Amino acid sequence: MRNSTVSCPLKLWLLGALCLGSSCLAQLSAGPDTQSSVLGTVIYDPADPHSGRTEMFDRLLREARGPEFPDLLRRVFGSSVDTALQAIEQDDEALLVELDAFLRTRLEEQGEETGTAFLGQRPAQPSWLGARIPAGLVVLRPETARHVNLVRLQTPPDIQVQENDREIRAQGSDTKRFETKEARGTRTQKAETRYIKDGRSFGVEIKNTQIIEAVSIPDGKSFRKELSMLWGAALAACPDANGVTAGTGNARVISKTTYTENGATVTITSAFDLQAPLTGHVNEQAVMTHYDLVVNAHTENSGYAEALRRSLIKEIKLQDGRYGVRYDIPGNTLEVSDGTYGGKRTPAKMGKATGSRLTPMTDAQAARVDSAIGSMVPAIWHSANEMYAAAQRHWRNYGCLEVRVAAPKTVLEPGESVAVSAETVHLHDGSRVNAAMNAEAYPGQVTPESQRATPGATFTFMQEGEDNGTFSVRSVSRRGIGKGDLEFRVKEAEEPAPNAVWTGSVRVERKQREEREKRSGANLQENGGYTETTTSLRLELTGRLDPGAETANAYLSGVSGEQRQVDYEYDRYKVDEGYCGPNAVPFRGPKEITRTSTTTVRYDKETRVLVEVGQGQGSLSFSLPEQTGRTVHRYVHSSPCSDNDRANTNEATDEDVAGPGGSFSFSFPVDPAGKILRGSITVPEEDGSTTTYSWELRVRP
Repeated sequence: MRNSTVSCPLKLWLLGALCLGSSCLAQLSAGPDTQSSVLGTVIYDPADPHSGRTEMFDRLLREARGPEFPDLLRRVFGSSVDTALQAIEQDDEALLVELDAFLRTRLEEQGEETGTAFLGQRPAQPSWLGARIPAGLVVLRPETARHVNLVRLQTPPDIQVQENDREIRAQGSDTKRFETKEARGTRTQKAETRYIKDGRSFGVEIKNTQIIEAVSIPDGKSFRKELSMLWGAALAACPDANGVTAGTGNARVISKTTYTENGATVTITSAFDLQAPLTGHVNEQAVMTHYDLVVNAHTENSGYAEALRRSLIKEIKLQDGRYGVRYDIPGNTLEVSDGTYGGKRTPAKMGKATGSRLTPMTDAQAARVDSAIGSMVPAIWHSANEMYAAAQRHWRNYGCLEVRVAAPKTVLEPGESVAVSAETVHLHDGSRVNAAMNAEAYPGQVTPESQRATPGATFTFMQEGEDNGTFSVRSVSRRGIGKGDLEFRVKEAEEPAPNAVWTGSVRVERKQREEREKRSGANLQENGGYTETTTSLRLELTGRLDPGAETANAYLSGVSGEQRQVDYEYDRYKVDEGYCGPNAVPFRGPKEITRTSTTTVRYDKETRVLVEVGQGQGSLSFSLPEQTGRTVHRYVHSSPCSDNDRANTNEATDEDVAGPGGSFSFSFPVDPAGKILRGSITVPEEDGSTTTYSWELRVRP
């Protein structure tokens, strides 16, 4: 971590403290209630909820490289090792910060579109021009294709973004070459930030892979550091019946160092695995009071004894073997704002932390384990805070609950009253929820205005005046906030039917398919898909004229049936590589991701139908009424890693999705002597679809 000075206690807050060192470790064996004291220092600024992120990324990278890193690098770079270290560490966190800023910019844009903010302010973006480098060092960039002395001219890394309605993924890569008189080296980095928002869960996952290679110019000694890092958090988007929202935080780091001298090679490996169950608690006002965090952390080392035996490193700070510690951190709280621009903000706070050992170890070993693992716990804490904040906005903005309202009739005369039933229903599991309900009406009156629903409640709505009225109700509980609306129309006088009217039925079948334009990219072999809409309807003409229409040939017809729209998209990648499963097995191979959204809308309503019948020809036209349905999203991940496939394959459901709708019109022949018209016709539409109409119409005198 870069040096930071805590100069103002009101401005800066030390994010958390845990210690398994000699000062408190002697007591830890007695149980998990021992207060810990130094877990890594991350500066937190209440005026900026993302202060310290750059420092956190930087410290994660430095700690993960391991204590042997400078010793082995010195054997390659000799007296210029400090210069090489500066070159390696300079801006090593910049790609992660850039991806983080890129993702947050997109989430802020979505927040403006939806009226909610996702993750708050983004961190400052790194400066890519004019950064000073150590004297005597030459930096090579593929973009410049020449040696640059003293001043580093660097373009931003290559960043690619993939986005759909369930996740946003930003990927980037960067390569840096450097050279001194003694050796030359390369730092290659790939990073990915993934934000999941599929309606059932919220999650963030950050991956970073870094390879540092160096070769001595005089004698060919070589050094290679492979570093793979992953951390994040995922949790349920909605609280359960007890107001509990559970999730998991995690961090995994694998560091592999290979050093070769005079044909002999030594390999040093360190692996860290942190699993952190999360338990959030929500009160009856749908506010999360706090969440509890438990971190079970293990680290495993190998190869250090051999490296010391060959005098490649000066000392072993942590002997080869497996070590485990546990951190209990209850009572974590989120940032709280008074809701006004520039108003008071209470910063997020880490709870009181205690530590315990999971495996036998000495005090010195425990201190080293804590030092190494300590930089990873704040990363989980940051991720958990952000996901809980996003989930809370989701369940407080009607993402988990709806209020289903119903009345025996919705056409009323002025002054007429009707009973309205209301019930809070969970959008995902369909369960009924006890909640506090508040109702209002305009224009109109509602009684009572508020009551406790267990789970159902009944209100009385009274129509006032000649304008149509609306009944609205809002429910609040530990499972979230829901709402429901019901519209009422003022009863109008019906017009008498003319002497001759048309009755009968019409069947409509329509199919439309639109192919997506195929594209490809560097690693993207092919992207494609299609949108297909099928419509199957039945009209029933009863001869009842539409009293609201200005023309005499407008009928009110019942329309029933179904409309289904399938939106399918696939991405096929040439190569997907990484580490698979809890044992971090390397994998490499092709990958395919498919996204299918199926929207189903069912109709059982009235619509206006225009029927025009002449001497030899007739026509019929109508439009579908507004109707909502359900969309099922299915995301399928297929790669060489089955663990990744299971983790990334999911299904979510959206309710109250607007249907595709559409307009329909056809002409048909008329026999002037007949009173029954039958027939069928297929009509090609301008958008490429085809519609088949089958009818049987009768004239009633």
